Amino acid sequence: MKKKAALFIKDYVVPILIALVIVNIVGISFVVGESMQPTLENRDVLVIDKITPKFASIDYGDIVIFKSSLERNTFSNKILVKRVIGIPGDIVEIRNGNVFVNNTFLEEEYIDNSFTAGELIIYIPENKVFVLGDNRNHSEDSRSSVIGLVDKKDIIGKAILRVFPTTDFELLNTTL
Repeated sequence: MKKKAALFIKDYVVPILIALVIVNIVGISFVVGESMQPTLENRDVLVIDKITPKFASIDYGDIVIFKSSLERNTFSNKILVKRVIGIPGDIVEIRNGNVFVNNTFLEEEYIDNSFTAGELIIYIPENKVFVLGDNRNHSEDSRSSVIGLVDKKDIIGKAILRVFPTTDFELLNTTL
């Protein structure tokens, strides 16, 4: 009887527990659109870390996947992929096409066109982040009143790996 119980645990319980852990630690997300070009392309497939947003801090340069209030249809909110530019306590300013964080010009080697449209100064409160798409001319992001600041509870995960297309397989180094 003990052998049957041990086999049952080994064959069924352990794999189910492992699957539950994996599902809650990592996930898969798809890039839709061109707002993160040249870093990410339309239809890229990403592996995301679901733990960091819940138990650690989101940092500058992290590429995050989040639920937005931008409606895709009447049944669900759109999932977006953007880069974190400002974290709680920061002042983000866009002036003359340039981005400043806490009065320091933001060096952004990951974007093709360094001009960022719009003029704003915004303080980032607790539990919020300011995000921008890498393709600034084609991105709905924190500059938009529809998206605005992203609440940390809406962050699903942090992109850690691009797995498709396989020719672009890479670890995503997101630190600014």
